[in-house]
Amino acid sequence: MTNPLISRLRISRFLSILHKNLINRSWIFWFGLSLAIVLIYGFESLKVSFQSEYFIQDDARQHIFWMRRFLDAELFPQDFVADYFQSVAPS
Repeated sequence: MTNPLISRLRISRFLSILHKNLINRSWIFWFGLSLAIVLIYGFESLKVSFQSEYFIQDDARQHIFWMRRFLDAELFPQDFVADYFQSVAPS
């Protein structure tokens, strides 16, 4: 079994070497650029998805359907999509 002090020293040495190697200008530039691209496209997709007046999440759609069909068993008769959503709904 290894000594905890030795393993801490190894981790500390590894992190200091990693820190010295990673912090340079090109790494910071490319990391910042990749974060900027992710944030720009993420906000654009959220903006498009929330523009609709009747926005509803996919999981909520299944639960709302199941509750309506539970209240009225004859709702959506012989509808394959409705039968599918009822089969995958959690019990």
